[in-house]
Amino acid sequence: QLTHCLLRYHQRHGAPYVSLLASHILDSLVFVPIMVGVLMFLFEFFDDQMLAFMVFSVVWVSEVFCLVKVRGHRDMLRFPQLFFALFCL
Repeated sequence: QLTHCLLRYHQRHGAPYVSLLASHILDSLVFVPIMVGVLMFLFEFFDDQMLAFMVFSVVWVSEVFCLVKVRGHRDMLRFPQLFFALFCL
């Protein structure tokens, strides 16, 4: 929401996008060490890098699906069942 407001502000006032882009990149770079740490933990936990990466990928795809598709109350109740089914495969 805040990013959308900042983008509109920059568009309406003809402000350069460099500061907006730089702040977005810095905000995104904060998560890189966290993701690398989670992957390192999964590598050690599963003792198989491919399996750990696949588990990480399933969790990431499920999170993206949840952000994009799951909007209503009924969907929020069914999503945990779908997520559990992915791990049972």
